[in-house]
Amino acid sequence: MSLMKINIGCGSYPIKGYINIDKLEKFSKFNYDAWELPYEDNSVDEIYAGHVVEHLPYDKIQDTLKEWNRVLSPQGTVTVVIPDMVKAIEWFKSGKFTFDEVQGIFYGYWKSLDWEEGHHLFVCDTIIQGWMQDVFSNVEILNHPVPQMTSEVEWQSIIQGKKGA
Repeated sequence: MSLMKINIGCGSYPIKGYINIDKLEKFSKFNYDAWELPYEDNSVDEIYAGHVVEHLPYDKIQDTLKEWNRVLSPQGTVTVVIPDMVKAIEWFKSGKFTFDEVQGIFYGYWKSLDWEEGHHLFVCDTIIQGWMQDVFSNVEILNHPVPQMTSEVEWQSIIQGKKGA
């Protein structure tokens, strides 16, 4: 039996072996909202969402997490990667980031896209972890990169969970 793995919000970073989903047609032929996936209950073994949650409309975040849980198989895993504002400030203070780079993390580099309103300032690992714990089980903040990541880990947070009840 083949595993179904989806990469939600793939942008220009498709992952081999995954169904790469993005709202924008220029990035993927699978154009779905993150909170409304066309998959059956318990049908997806793995969800990877790198830099997606911070772009969602605030009032859709819980619906999105519930939708991801709905499609996850009983042993399924969800991995969320976000820019972490606390870590970004630490990088700025140490000289690793310029003010413009920190501002890009806080407000989004992609403001010119028609669907994008920038990032939400709530973005830090403990807040996302708390929201995920409302939906998923075994939610933890990882201190190591996951294979799907394409950039440095130090200014990002990785939160992973399993299918919830």
